[in-house]
Amino acid sequence: MNIPTELAHQRAEEISRLVALPDEALLTTHEAAAVLRLRRTTLAWHRSQGGGPEYVHVGSRVRYRMGALRAYMKGARNGR
Repeated sequence: MNIPTELAHQRAEEISRLVALPDEALLTTHEAAAVLRLRRTTLAWHRSQGGGPEYVHVGSRVRYRMGALRAYMKGARNGR
């Protein structure tokens, strides 16, 4: 799949903005997927299997703390 240059640039800016957030910031599934460069369905599958990054429920909605995403990325790079 070839992403148009302008769209790719906008997505990169959005990811940069999200990564700069503090550890306690809550991200939507869509935002978390963008940061991890995964599909939202992949995050849903991880949740259903008891894996993936830690998440919290805010009412009926799933949210990910930026710090949990950072910890998950660090662990994934170390082969965990």
